[in-house]
Formats: sequence, C-alpha cells, structure tokens
Amino acid sequence: MKATVLFLFTAGQTEVGNEKLAGARRHADALGWNLVPLVPEGGISAAFVRSAVSRLHPAGCIVDCSGGYEVPPQRLFGALPVVYLDVPAGIRGAAAGRTVSVDDAEVARAAFRELTAGMPATVAVVEAEGLPPWSRIRSDCFLGLASKKGLPCRIFHARRKEAESERAARLSTWLTALPRPCGVFAANDITGSEVTAACRALHLHVPREIALVGVDNIEARSNAPEAPFTSIRLDFERMGYLAAKALGEEMDIVHKSPSDNCPQIANGTNVNCGALGERALPLGADRRATRNLKFGTCGHLSQLQIENNVVGPLMVVRRKSTSGRGRHEPRIAEAVAMIRREACEGLTVATLAARFPGSRRLFDIRFREAMGHSALDEILHVRLERVCELLAGTDTPVTAVGDFCGFDRYQTLDKLFRQRFKMSMRQWRLRNSRKFFSQK
Repeated sequence: MKATVLFLFTAGQTEVGNEKLAGARRHADALGWNLVPLVPEGGISAAFVRSAVSRLHPAGCIVDCSGGYEVPPQRLFGALPVVYLDVPAGIRGAAAGRTVSVDDAEVARAAFRELTAGMPATVAVVEAEGLPPWSRIRSDCFLGLASKKGLPCRIFHARRKEAESERAARLSTWLTALPRPCGVFAANDITGSEVTAACRALHLHVPREIALVGVDNIEARSNAPEAPFTSIRLDFERMGYLAAKALGEEMDIVHKSPSDNCPQIANGTNVNCGALGERALPLGADRRATRNLKFGTCGHLSQLQIENNVVGPLMVVRRKSTSGRGRHEPRIAEAVAMIRREACEGLTVATLAARFPGSRRLFDIRFREAMGHSALDEILHVRLERVCELLAGTDTPVTAVGDFCGFDRYQTLDKLFRQRFKMSMRQWRLRNSRKFFSQK
C-alpha cells in the first residue's frame, strides 16, 4: 500500500508553489508515495490537521510556508513527521523542525554583482509589498554590500497594509528622485513589474536610466514585451525535491521497523533499532530528541543528514535591463544584440569585432568599459543559458548539448559548466529536469 504524504499550502497554491510541488512529486514518485496537495482555508489549524490525519492517515507532511508570516508549529502535528518548506528566515525557530529555505543573502549578492557590472552612479532596493521577512533580508544584505563597496544605496521601504494606489504614488516620487544611471534591485518579480510600470509612466528609460534586476524569473511577470528585465531564477523545484527527501529521512526515524536490528548511537549511547518500535514516538512526543541518531549498517539508511537545507539561486537570466553602460553606446548595444542572436551559432569575439570599425583590442576595451565584463563572458553566458534550457527541457544527450550551443568540444563545455555551477551537466539535469527558461 502506498504511503500517503500531505503537501500543505499555507498561502494558496501559486505558480511558485506548483514548482515546489513538482519537485516533491518527483521524489515521491520514485519512492512510491501518494502525494496529496491540500490548500486549507483560513490557514492550518489544529482542527484541520486532526481532520486531514483522520481522513487520509498520512505518513508525513510537507508544509509550504511561501514566505508568509504564520508558520504552523510542529506541536499541531504531534508525532507526524513534518518538513517546512520556504520558511521565512526571521521566524524559522517557530517551526522547530526540518526546513528547506531560500538563501536570501546569496540572492542579494547575485543581484548586486549583476547591477554593479554596469558601473552605475548609485544603486537602490525596492522592498516587496507587505514587507515579508525575505524582502527585508535581501534589502539589508544588498545595502551591506553597497556600503562595503562605498556605493550610495537608497531603499524604497515597504509599508504593511498600504493601499496599492498609495504605494504606486510613493514609488513614482521615489524613482523620480534617484540619481541616474541607477541599478535597482526589486525584491521579487512582482515588485520588478511595479518598477517597470512606474518607469514607463514617468518616461524613465530602462535600461539607459534605470537598470533593473528582479527575483523568481516568472514568465508572466518578468517577461513583459515592453521592458523585459533581468531576473534571478530560484530553484523552487529543487527545494520541493529536498523537502521530500528530508521528509523521507524523518519518516525512516519514526517508522523504523523492529526487524532491522542494527546498532544506533543516540546521544552517545548504543541502543537497539527494535527499541524504537513500529511507531516509536507517541502522539505529541518531542521528536527533536531523535535528531542526533546515526544509523550503522542497516540496509536502507546510512548516516542521517539532519542539517536544514538552504538553497541558493539557480542562475541569473540576463535580459536587456542590465546592459551596463553599453546602453549609452549604440555600437556596443548592437554587439550585445548580435551575441544574443548568434552566440550559439559559433560566434567568436574575433568575428564580432570585425563587424565594427577599429581594431580587435579597441573593441575589447570599449566592450569591457561599457558592460563591465568582456565580450567572451557575454557569449559564454548566453551559451550556458541555452545549455540549461536543453538540459532542463529536452532529452538531448549530455554529450551532444554543446553541438547546439556553439561549443566545438564537449570537454570545453564540461569544464566551463563545472566551474560555473559546481556540478556536472548530468547532475544538473537530474536536479532540474522539466524546467524551462524564458526566451530572450
């Protein structure tokens, strides 16, 4: 009989939540679980949990907190194994259980690197509406990075329970007063769309006056044809997968079979696996005491990894909103457009430079001054984006992917990919299959 596992959405089932669900389902399918998504009305209460447990008899539960303020405490679930997904950093302690969360500090670092490559006069942050905890963390980290580099940074502070019209009016006034050119970090893509709309209304040019980076890379929000903006893609599907994997480890503790009979060490004391029983912990027991267990030679468990997972950004999906100072130089902007069109067709820096007046060296200097990085870096970035698209969305053999992306040798791509993503292409595909990156 399949084990039933609940996937609870605390803030409604969103596009992002569906990506997490897909990742969890991938692991659940591999283990033969029946993964049941539930969207409680009015939040997760003790009554809801009791009703769901009595009806579905789940073996475990994943709670997607979606950056909300309310995290249902573990005591509501009794001895039921629980993993919390996307718990806001400021209130992670309230969960008292295993968590999988976004590395918001690393998100801010990625945004800062992208925006400062264009050498703006100043940088700025726009906090998300309602000021969720992750928005404040990203804002504070970005401000710290700017301060360390000696770069002026302004912050558009969000206000809780602020009317949409009032926020829009404040944002317009704030954007008008920014020194330009300015690199703006929007806390997420919804906020980035607000900035885009305000810039359009104020006739502020993106990217000539305002360079913009958002977070989430959600197609419907970040890829508006009027002003598509660069966005940091978070690995939501990976987060769901890790949550399901962590839950499986928790379930192995609680449902340890007496027949396994392998030595364990709990707080330095040898005990018998059978002592845990079929359901070792009574309803309401404090399961945190079991978190230091290290299993010996039992067949299906090695050393248990109990650390909470923090997942960094997957990649920066670069669009024309972060074109560096090249937005002031028509020839460099034209070169960037050529790279976007032809990078995967074998375009080289030499052939690109030959299309413009002057020497190859002069072209290299002007491109680096305008963009903050070399033309080769831009070519490789576009090629790697295409590599990721093929790995995630097709079954093209790993050894053949480079043929479609402008790489002459598999070894060259393999080395570059490992340097950039800290893993092989096969490993990346296993983690990110069925993901699609937006068209440039």
